[in-house]
Amino acid sequence: MKQMTGQKNYGLVMIKIQNKIKNLIGNNPVSVIAPGKTWKNFVNSLNNVIEVYDFDPLLDANYIKKDVIFDDVVFKTNLLLTLHAEILYPLNKIFTKHKHIMVLNTKYFYTYCTNEHILDKENFNKLEDKNYKLYF
Repeated sequence: MKQMTGQKNYGLVMIKIQNKIKNLIGNNPVSVIAPGKTWKNFVNSLNNVIEVYDFDPLLDANYIKKDVIFDDVVFKTNLLLTLHAEILYPLNKIFTKHKHIMVLNTKYFYTYCTNEHILDKENFNKLEDKNYKLYF
């Protein structure tokens, strides 16, 4: 079974992860980091996104083009949704006063900056399948 979100088909596992993210966010304002092409439609479906950071200039003209690890960034919200945590670790250690929801892709970017073994040792709850882990 697949469900349409925007223009992208998602299987049951991705729908489960997206629904969990929506539940965790609730009505709270959220800053989104690094949606990339994979998560762009999902981010566009959220009603309470205040700002989106993605360093890729080709994705969306409305995205803030900054590297949140190396550039000076002041988020407008206390809740950060990081959608490619495997390439943005250690965001949770840099922005310690924020609440973090992080999605790590274990299939394609397995060892760029981190892997699930590092995040598994930290104090997060998680939801996982064979390709993704959601930390919150």
